[in-house]
Amino acid sequence: MTSIDSMPAIEDTFCKNAESTAVTVILTDIGHENTETVQIGTIQAAVAEAEKIECECCGLTEECTPPYISHVKGLYCGRWLCGLCQEAVKEEYRQKNLIKIDKYGLGDALSEHMSVCKQFNSPQRMGSPVADISAAVRKLFRHNLDNQLKCHSLPSSPARRAPLSRANSCFGAINPASEGSL
Repeated sequence: MTSIDSMPAIEDTFCKNAESTAVTVILTDIGHENTETVQIGTIQAAVAEAEKIECECCGLTEECTPPYISHVKGLYCGRWLCGLCQEAVKEEYRQKNLIKIDKYGLGDALSEHMSVCKQFNSPQRMGSPVADISAAVRKLFRHNLDNQLKCHSLPSSPARRAPLSRANSCFGAINPASEGSL
């Protein structure tokens, strides 16, 4: 039986070579002296490889590797999108395809999302940024609620529920037969 001290330590490092983007796992012995310098050197090389790039929709800047940048540009018609905008475009595409809009593609979803971002970031906006964000979130919630009411109109849904009405009075009924017994 081997002791814990004699087993090799497993250390995960997310290092990327210039040729590939695979994650490498480095197995090292606990007593090995050069392990730290090798890991520090490979991590610094991976960090030095990252570039800053700006989202073409919202303007957010991220640090990404060139292979990832080219992958994202390949998916989204040659445009760089941040992760949040990527998810928004995917969701827009998914929603339009669920309601079966003919010939609605990813490019259409991308252009629609870009127009929303351009409108949101326009210089004509008035008010404070906090008020603008809260108005945008309110608009998003209303839009989603309207879509849910249209798509899921069940008999028990709020769209079909009748307004509350009172069937009887709150006061007890006076029974004329019981008045004479008092």
